[in-house]
Amino acid sequence: MRLIAAGKSNREIGGELFVTPNTAARRVSSIFIKFDSSNRVEATSSATQIGLA
Repeated sequence: MRLIAAGKSNREIGGELFVTPNTAARRVSSIFIKFDSSNRVEATSSATQIGLA
């Protein structure tokens, strides 16, 4: 979540986590589902409200 909140792209997230950009995209999508959000801004806002970002 901290990488999404920092504005990182899927490629950058993948590089930092040592996974492919496609894997990073799937993980980001999973986060969207968990936070019931449709984009990075909504997910970051939800995470911030509960102290995760």
